[in-house]
Amino acid sequence: MTQMGSPRGTRSSIAGGHRTILPGPMNILVFVKQVPDTETRIQLKDGSVDTSAVKWVANPYDEFAIEEALRIRERLGQGKVTVVSLGPDRVKEAIKYALSLGADEGVHVKGDGVALWDPLAVATVLAGAAK
Repeated sequence: MTQMGSPRGTRSSIAGGHRTILPGPMNILVFVKQVPDTETRIQLKDGSVDTSAVKWVANPYDEFAIEEALRIRERLGQGKVTVVSLGPDRVKEAIKYALSLGADEGVHVKGDGVALWDPLAVATVLAGAAK
């Protein structure tokens, strides 16, 4: 696991109209997946998808999650937003993009191959990274 970025202290919660002071800053974790850019032309090579010419980007829906996490941190006036991405070295670009949006820290969980197609394996690895 590779950590990237820089760190940022009492958060408040409004529940049922009452404001509760919770100990410590809020740490928000956002998982970011890298996906092919929608403008990429999919090409086949030897009966399978040729990914050599694919432009990879952060999933646009994950960008919404990053933006919301940043708004929450800003509203509270403190806390930390950490993005986590699982995949090969190319996912570092998605992490760098999230850091450029304002995330405080990025974590690259290295992984590649067929195991990334198994949802349970991916969930298990990401749950471990979240701890």
